[in-house]
Amino acid sequence: MDEAERCHRPLLMHEGRILAEGVPRARTGSTTVEEVFLPLVGEAAAKEATANEAAAEALARQEANR
Repeated sequence: MDEAERCHRPLLMHEGRILAEGVPRARTGSTTVEEVFLPLVGEAAAKEATANEAAAEALARQEANR
């Protein structure tokens, strides 16, 4: 994260997906890259968990209809 503090245009990625590009702290009012990055990772993880649950439910419905 120290290197990201010195970059003009950081790109924040998590598990191969781009979460933010540019300097999002200007929009959020955060002072460090960590303050921006950690909530974004949490949001991405929550979205992925929701998508995984929906996929599992759809698969279970398909199996029940067989």
